[in-house]
Amino acid sequence: MARHGDEAHHGTNLGKAMNHVNHEDARELNDDLSMLARHESWMVQYGRVYKDATEKAQRFEIFKDNARFIESFNAGGRKFWLNINQFADLSNDEFKATKTNKGFIPNKVKVPTGFRYENMSLEALPATVDWRTKGAVTPVKDQGQCGCCWAFSAVAATEGIVKISTGTLISLSEQELVDCDVHGEDQGCEGGLMDDAFKFIIKNGGLTKESSYPYSAADGKCKSGSSSAATIKSYEDVPTNDEGALMKAVASQPVSVAVDGGDMTFQFYSGGVMTGSCARELNDDLSMVARHESWMVQYGRVYKDAAEKAQRFEIFKANARFIESFNAEGRKFWLNINQFADLSNDEFKATKTNKGFISNKGKVSTRFRYENMSLDALPTTVDWRTKGAVTPVKDQGQCGCCWAFSAVAATEGIVKISTGTLISLSEQELVDCDVHGEDQGCEGGLMDDAFKFIIKNGGLTKESSYPYSAADGKCKSRSSSAATIKSYEDVPTNDEGALMKAVASQPVSVAVDGGDMTFQFYSGGVMTGSCGTDLDHGIAAIGYGTTSDGTKYWLLKNSWGTTWGENGFLRMEKDIADKKGMCGLAMEPSYPTA
Repeated sequence: MARHGDEAHHGTNLGKAMNHVNHEDARELNDDLSMLARHESWMVQYGRVYKDATEKAQRFEIFKDNARFIESFNAGGRKFWLNINQFADLSNDEFKATKTNKGFIPNKVKVPTGFRYENMSLEALPATVDWRTKGAVTPVKDQGQCGCCWAFSAVAATEGIVKISTGTLISLSEQELVDCDVHGEDQGCEGGLMDDAFKFIIKNGGLTKESSYPYSAADGKCKSGSSSAATIKSYEDVPTNDEGALMKAVASQPVSVAVDGGDMTFQFYSGGVMTGSCARELNDDLSMVARHESWMVQYGRVYKDAAEKAQRFEIFKANARFIESFNAEGRKFWLNINQFADLSNDEFKATKTNKGFISNKGKVSTRFRYENMSLDALPTTVDWRTKGAVTPVKDQGQCGCCWAFSAVAATEGIVKISTGTLISLSEQELVDCDVHGEDQGCEGGLMDDAFKFIIKNGGLTKESSYPYSAADGKCKSRSSSAATIKSYEDVPTNDEGALMKAVASQPVSVAVDGGDMTFQFYSGGVMTGSCGTDLDHGIAAIGYGTTSDGTKYWLLKNSWGTTWGENGFLRMEKDIADKKGMCGLAMEPSYPTA
């Protein structure tokens, strides 16, 4: 059995853990040592040098968050994928500050133009168009740290129509627009409009070649004597919100378009056809500030000063974006903002899961009393809540003692089954008194060792007599026992069939890999997809079933309060190809006997 509980901070524990790291990508991304190596390699690849150790540490945290977001996104089997790129050490806000227009200004006095392609038939258009194959697209350019995408867009469309009309492809100067088109909305690296760029090109008599007026990625002084290499006569707007009209235009020439490019999926897009939602609300700081304020009220969160509030807001914002992106793909389960929304994933793991995984090398196999049960004879659905064998969901708070809650839940279940009475037992007694061996209160522990303590101690007292305090305390050794167990048994490892036999007979303690962000913000549905198996969290299996679409699931009781998950409960996919089970839940199950 392994030690489970919330984030033991001992260096030796982490060192031992490294021998048991699961090599699935999701777990690797949660491994700081691996991530440090990836960051160093990335710095070399992109020539990134930081001014000091403080900046490097700050950038590493951003890099790590971005890498986790990318890995989680790609695990969903979408039609497009993300990857680490040159923006990997930029927060999404920093990315938007230089790569998209932070201030979007609608043109209130816009005058409708003609649309020359209006009468074209959609049916007559070619099925595929690629202006690159027709020599009307120059090589991809790089705007760098200057927010002048408007200039690159307008120049690309201009280069295209010049090639179509003259037969010559000329790379034109974006820098001329940045330096010289500074009246009205167009303000160089501070943003602009493509229509205003077209107006400037017309008024200026064209643009010079890029080679004559090279790009510097910064606002500069206008070189007014530059000679024109190509010009345009006018410009037209495609009818708004009409993809058919846009198709007609693009079939005829390259077209400038504006998009919501501030999302993290845009920041790290790598390939495929981008699908799903593009949520501007999540890129709107004003909206996000309001959401954070509302969340603070809901969860009674108060920060010590403005600096802490600003730090927590950035984490909240990153988590909200992760959740929105995840939910956009229509999976079998979904995430939501909860009480952990202003915690980074590392902070979450520090109190909610075990950072140090310790394998019990001296583990002795136990008998398994349900071995000879027939799987075919088991009920198709089990829910021990309906049989009165599950107490209400509890909340371990900031104490890393999930192991105690898991063991107590299984004990409460078997006591109800054997005596007919459901008693809420004391986790705090385990936290305070079971402190020999692996069990170390808020620093983590093992469910099997908890069972051993209950047997040796002659049982546990009622929760009402020894209430939970979410902190290590002094053992009240004279507490009277309210219920006990005779022994405990381990379910055969990596065998969901054996686990099904056990859960059909009683609630069972299980260990899972609960450190992923999808676990942190789980809200409902059946958790499916990739998941690590680096066991770090103890919960209780209290049933199983099948959804209306045929997805088999395990029903589990967590200890993070009722605002997490399905009122504190969780469903995870059952009978998956990996014998270890979803998030490793079949690796180390055990149960008490009475």
